[in-house]
Amino acid sequence: MSRRRLSRRGQSLVEFAAIVPLLLFAVMGIYSVSQLISAQDATTVASRNGARLASELGGNGWVTGSLFTDPTIADQKIVATAVAGVKAPAVPPGVTVVEIDVYRPSTDATQPAGYFNTTDPLMLIDRYNPDGTPYPGWTQQYTLDQRHDVLGNEALIAVRVVYSYQSPVQLFGWLSGQRTAYTVMQIQPR
Repeated sequence: MSRRRLSRRGQSLVEFAAIVPLLLFAVMGIYSVSQLISAQDATTVASRNGARLASELGGNGWVTGSLFTDPTIADQKIVATAVAGVKAPAVPPGVTVVEIDVYRPSTDATQPAGYFNTTDPLMLIDRYNPDGTPYPGWTQQYTLDQRHDVLGNEALIAVRVVYSYQSPVQLFGWLSGQRTAYTVMQIQPR
């Protein structure tokens, strides 16, 4: 072989060695971001399914004057529906549901729809663990009597899914962390 041909081969090998790590980095990055988008999409669908059920249940048949206003039984159905949507194969590995909230969004017009703040006095929040048990140390606030389902006076109801995401590629660990997805709907009139 000629010296010139060997020189070209060496140059090609060096270029290949320089490009391969960049290509692998790009492929791993695309994979990690696509998994994150898939997780967000699945949890958004799960919150939508929970909110849809919540809007159908409304006050769960609450009768004016009834002393039973505890939302836990109705909310457990909502939580179960939302959690069911965040199971394999719908979501990528590395997604763990941390909390499900059923709440009345703030009526403050200066806040965006679905605004969530546990210290906002205009909000009524019911917080649950993924297994449907009430969040420790939290008093359920959005009681059945406040979930108006009378035509012309329907309340809003929202479901928020809080989840933890772990990036499948440690190099992109900065994508990992706690994220939320929520949906707001109007309670269907009876």
